[in-house]
Formats: sequence, structure tokens, C-alpha cells
Amino acid sequence: MYSTKIALLNLGRRRSRTAFTLLAIAVAIAMTVLMTSAGLGLKEGSSAMYAQEVDYWIVPSGSGVTDPITNSEQTMLGRVHQSVERIIENPDVNGASPVLNRVLYASDCGDGEGPKAIIGIGVIPGSIDVPPVSSEGFTPGDPDDTHEAVVNEKTARLLGVHTGDVIYAGESQTSLQPFTIVNVVAMPEYSLSPVIVLHLSELQNITGNREGDRANQIIVSGGTRDFLKSIYPDAIVLSNT
Repeated sequence: MYSTKIALLNLGRRRSRTAFTLLAIAVAIAMTVLMTSAGLGLKEGSSAMYAQEVDYWIVPSGSGVTDPITNSEQTMLGRVHQSVERIIENPDVNGASPVLNRVLYASDCGDGEGPKAIIGIGVIPGSIDVPPVSSEGFTPGDPDDTHEAVVNEKTARLLGVHTGDVIYAGESQTSLQPFTIVNVVAMPEYSLSPVIVLHLSELQNITGNREGDRANQIIVSGGTRDFLKSIYPDAIVLSNT
């Protein structure tokens, strides 16, 4: 596991890769572990879901590839809303957003019949010009109870839904909540795995991460490594340079 983590971190430092490449690999591995244990037969996948570059990626020093399953506060960043506000106040920063990743269940009906395992991503829409944070259709910022969702085409096909439809998502098959699809993202980077994107606060609520205001990482455009280390001195700050 340690060697895997080091390999992933080194991969993130390559200029030709994006910060989200590591996230995609980690989530793909984590989902494989989950689906195997649940007997749902998810195939392994390690290709990147995202192609847009960011300048910096802040991750907890103890994070690992199974974090989207374990949901451990020891391997997550805390007080992320407050920290992102401080980061964005820096005139050298162009944008920033926390990113929370969790394996969720989703269905096109509210009775929990036949829910599918998908990747849940929580962000603050409009806070940085990088998909999926910049996806159109979202209410900007991070208000509570919008019940808005952006899905990729694979999720739309999997559940048989379109923009304007209501889907139900939650951390377990018995705790599904309604979300209205405000956009279906048609991008090659999102074609490998079923994805649902929610406002950060709403994904925090349904996964138990509102207390402590936790997320898995923060992505940043602009700024400097030293400045970001001053915000999270115990975290790892990866760069694309």
C-alpha cells in the first residue's frame, strides 16, 4: 500500500498528468475493492477521468487509495470551507475548491429498487474553472438543500435518465435522497465510470462529513506552494510544475 501511494504521488508530479489523475486512480481502485466485497462485479479501471490541469493539489499526508470507502477523518482535510475562503482571498489565486469523493448508491426511483454503485464527487460550483467544478447548471457557491446534481453520460445511461429527471442517491441503499439532474456532462474524461457531482455541503451531509467540514483534497489554480503550506502545514501540496 505504501509503495502504491508513493507511486501515485510521483505520478501527480508529472507535468503531463493532471491533479485529478490521482483521484481517478484512487477512486477506481477503491470502488473495485467495494464492489468485490459487495459482490457487484465492478471491473478494475485506472485511467484518468479528468483532463483539465490545476496548479496545486492539497492532500492529507496520511491519505490512501481506499479513502473513498473508509471515510476516516484522520485521512481527510478539515474546515475546508474556511480554508478555501482564505486561499481565494490571496490575489495570486485564480480559484480553488475542496473535493469530496465517496462511493454512493443511486437509483432512478426512490424505493431503493436496484440501486447502482457510482462515484460521488462534492465540489463548490463556480469556484475554479476546472470540470466538474465548472459544470453548467449548478447554483453557484455551496448553499444547502439545492438537491441539484450533474451526472456524466455513463450514469445517465446506467439509470436511464436525462436533464430534468430526478434520481435518488445516498451512502447506503436504504438512505437515498432525491436530486434533480441539472446537466449531463458529455466529456471523454468522464466516460470510464458512472459519476454524480453534488454541491460539497450536500455530499457532506449524506456521507457524515459535515461535522468537521471534511473533504479529501483541495484543488487550486494559481498561488504558490509556500502559501498553501501555510494554510495546511501538515498536508502534502502537489504541483504540476
